[in-house]
Amino acid sequence: MLRAQGVEAGVLSPKEEWFHIIQNVHNHIFTFIRNEQDEFVLDLSEGKLAYEFGVDTEKLKGMRAEDILRQYGIESIMPYYQLAFAGQTIEYELAFGERYFSSVLTPICRNGIVTEIIGSATEITEYK
Repeated sequence: MLRAQGVEAGVLSPKEEWFHIIQNVHNHIFTFIRNEQDEFVLDLSEGKLAYEFGVDTEKLKGMRAEDILRQYGIESIMPYYQLAFAGQTIEYELAFGERYFSSVLTPICRNGIVTEIIGSATEITEYK
């Protein structure tokens, strides 16, 4: 039987179960949504990698993508985000300190307009 932090599966709602899984995955899963000002802002940032780096995901929620990247000194990857915001699925690698990550940005379109970007980052340091 599946267990979620000592709670038997089925006690949590399906949405709570999925959120629990995302929080405990050893990756970083994030989404940016298009706001009313036509900017892409962080809507979700979860996973053990975020916590390993001490990222306060709740403080980042609602911030623009470029502001977050600038805050962490990785604004050089903004062109990848711009391509994803334009509708392309993008894969890239990033060195952050002494660790390496492989990331994928996937645009989600509604009525032909990118409304959301779903991203995931996986540590690949041991392969480098």
